Order: sequence, then C-alpha cells, then structure tokens
Amino acid sequence: MSHQDDVEWWLKQADEVASALIASYSPDRFRKLCDQARQCILTGDYIRAEQLYTEAARLAREVAGANHPLYASSLNNLAWVYILTENLEVAEQLLREALEIRREVMGDDHPDYAASLNNLGVLYAQMGRLSEAQHLLEEAARLRLQVFGDENVEFANSLNNLGWVYERLGRYQEAEDVLQHAIRVRRNELGEEHPHYTTSLNNLAVVYAKTGRHTEAENLFLQVLHLRERIYGRQHPEYIAALNNLAWFYTQCRRYQEAETAYQQAIETAKTVYDPTHPQVVKLTSQLAILRHRAHRQNGIEWGTTDLRPPHAL
Repeated sequence: MSHQDDVEWWLKQADEVASALIASYSPDRFRKLCDQARQCILTGDYIRAEQLYTEAARLAREVAGANHPLYASSLNNLAWVYILTENLEVAEQLLREALEIRREVMGDDHPDYAASLNNLGVLYAQMGRLSEAQHLLEEAARLRLQVFGDENVEFANSLNNLGWVYERLGRYQEAEDVLQHAIRVRRNELGEEHPHYTTSLNNLAVVYAKTGRHTEAENLFLQVLHLRERIYGRQHPEYIAALNNLAWFYTQCRRYQEAETAYQQAIETAKTVYDPTHPQVVKLTSQLAILRHRAHRQNGIEWGTTDLRPPHAL
C-alpha cells in the first residue's frame, strides 16, 4: 500500500508544529533532523528515517520534557516510520503515548488530541481492528466538526478515513455519504489537482466497484489516473498506485485483457522508480501472474487485491 499522500500531509503538519515548539530550544538541530528524516521517507530510506526521528524524539524529550506537545509530535513522526515498515505494534505504542500526552496537556477537546485519535484510528484500520478504528475516527470527526465546522479540510480528512473504514465494514451507503462530503470540501478548499482530492475519489471508486456501479467506478479510477499524472508525472509511486487500482477494478469485472495492460504499465513504470527487486515491483509482477492464471482458467474464481492505493489521508 502506498502512503505518499499520508506521508506528505503527516510530516508537513508534524514538522510545522514541532518547528514552532522547538524554536526556543534547539531549532537548527531539530529542524535538520526532521528535514533529513522527511526526505528519507519520501525516497524510501526508512531505516535512516527511523534513526533520524529517534534522535529527534530524544532531543525533544531532553529539551522540552516527556509531557510536552513537542515530544508527542516527535512520537507521531517516529510512529509513521514504523507504520511504513509494518511494525504496527511499536507504532501503536508510540501513538497511544502521544495520545495520552495530548489528552493530559491539551485536553480532550483540543484539535491536536483529535489528530491523535485520527492517527490511532487509521492505524487500527490498517491492523484490521475495524470496530476500534470506527470508534476513534468517529470521535475525531465529532471533535473536528465542533472545532472547525463541516466545510473544513480537517473535518474532510476525518470523513475520508471514516469512508474507508465504512467501506471495509460493508456499510457502503454510509461510506458513499461521507466520501461525497469529503470530496466536495477537498475540491472546494484544495482544488482538483491536490493529492487528497484524488485519494477521496479513489476511495469512492472502490465503493462503487463493490456495489456493482461499474461505469461510475471506472470513470473515477480513470480520473484519478489522469489527475495523478498531471500532479506527479508518470514516474511516481502514486501514478503506479492508480494503475494498480485500475487493474484491480478490471480484474473484478473480468476484463482480463485491460487488467493485464494496466498491470504491465504499472510494472514497467515501477521499474523506472524502484530497483527491479523492490517489493512493489515484485508484488505487481506477482499480481500479473495471478491474473494470467485466473484468466487462463476462466473459472470465475475471485482473487483478493493487494491494493497499492492510498486509502486515506491523515
């Protein structure tokens, strides 16, 4: 699963908060660590990113204390590295610690506390703990609605995440309702050529695909592909993710030739972005092999997708 939209949003927000908080302490050292770690994540060097964010968290704890919002923000940064490397249990510990710091220091009606609820809810959704995820995300949405109103991007972020969870729970009408709202706000506030707008379109396309609204789903998947090409260009993980999602959709519709074409394009593009042995290249190649096997047998067996789509924006 690609997290590019999530990474850029999460790190931008955390770095802004952290930079403001650290200003009176060690701004140059802290900002340098965060900047270097952020670039490492965006280029896929998660081992180095973990080292840098661990050092940033140590510095934050040393200069601000273990119950300071700066330290909570640093824990969020470090947790995101562990999410990207699928070390979810460690990520959960860090996010829960950040949540408790923010609850104690800022109160349970503060926007940063809502952000922590949201982040932990997204993690639980990724872990398959959907009931817990739903509870946390609904609470985050309630707080953000109360603080920001229903036309605010932060509220739209919560709705997008809720839509993802509702879809996974099979609550398709609720998923469609909240995603439509998120799409409207993101289009109005961010514009159509913004990564988060394409994320919500993609999530709604999945809902349509799973409810048999194939024409609408295909239109949205193609729109996401074209928008991401304009936003990122073709040599980018998010464009590859959009090709993967389109291939998944065609596979579900048993349009195997179109699915194969999309997978081949994704693989060829991925080889220009990643090393040929990179897990994403291997995964796409495996999916193409499975598709060819299924198409050859023509027995209608449904196979699961290992979707690269970014399902949410934090």
